[in-house]
Amino acid sequence: SRDLLSGFNLIAPDQVGYGRSSQANDGDYSFHAQIARLRQLTSILGVRELTLIGHSLGGILGSLWAGQDTDGLIRRLVNVEGNLTAADATFSKRAALAFGEFQRDFGRWRRWFLSEFTERFVLDELGARSSLNRYYGSLLFARPEPFLANSLEIMERSRTGSDGVSEVGRIYGGLGIPRIYFWGEESLSAETRAFLEMGGLLNRSFAAAGHWPMIDASEEFYPALAEFLAEPEGPK
Repeated sequence: SRDLLSGFNLIAPDQVGYGRSSQANDGDYSFHAQIARLRQLTSILGVRELTLIGHSLGGILGSLWAGQDTDGLIRRLVNVEGNLTAADATFSKRAALAFGEFQRDFGRWRRWFLSEFTERFVLDELGARSSLNRYYGSLLFARPEPFLANSLEIMERSRTGSDGVSEVGRIYGGLGIPRIYFWGEESLSAETRAFLEMGGLLNRSFAAAGHWPMIDASEEFYPALAEFLAEPEGPK
């Protein structure tokens, strides 16, 4: 993958509250705040044009950011399994439901997140795949506060509206920049597949891959990514 993408500069920030980043001083982990921080980062670095690649939550943030990018900074978008319908909100749905079951008691939810969700569900029940083991590792660095806040917002923004389309799906489908949706055949829901097909949206599936096709099918994923990036204008 290094050789295939050697012609690009890579910026890979942690979202605030995740990875090795710090907590938000103001406690704001909303999508609006996270996108504002990314925009500020690109300004500090002097980035004038950007190919945005986002996985899962990153794919959602990328779609929303591109939808409000009036400066033309984002030239292309690669959405890797970012929720376009509520049917794919597997982890977020579980977190949101648990919060409701605990009557929105964050202390109880936090204990559940650190034990029942992280250790028993992700590691014990799902952790046979190497990508899920890596996801488990990333959860150990995630603060419970942003995980819950983002889970609740994912459920809200991926919920089907009166027009039969979610907010994120509508924004992604209406983007005027070249974009592609990458997905694993063992992961993506029938609802999202139908949405992509009905909208005639460029997409690429990867066999024997789950929610992390860049890990599960890396030998196919990175050449496909390089092929998309190699087109001067890129397909829309």
